[in-house]
Amino acid sequence: MKDTINAPRISEEELQHRFDEILDRVEQGEIFCITRNGTPMVMLVPISVYREIERLKRERMYAGLNAFREAGSPGITDASTTIDETLYGDNGAWKGECTNE
Repeated sequence: MKDTINAPRISEEELQHRFDEILDRVEQGEIFCITRNGTPMVMLVPISVYREIERLKRERMYAGLNAFREAGSPGITDASTTIDETLYGDNGAWKGECTNE
């Protein structure tokens, strides 16, 4: 898979030496990719970016749940109920098949 990280890369050693400077730059809105032995390990992002990512994740989750509810029974209130009904049915018996593959 192609590496698609589009942020300045900084080794963990360089981050230790320039921590205050990098932290100031992140506070101003910059994003950095922290690497260990050349491998991307951590994205250092401003809190505003993190909050936006979390907001978008919640938005997608709720959209998916709403679509699931609309496609299913009007009585569906949570995913765990639907999972149990799908796997075990009304009588509690496993609905799946067991194979020796």
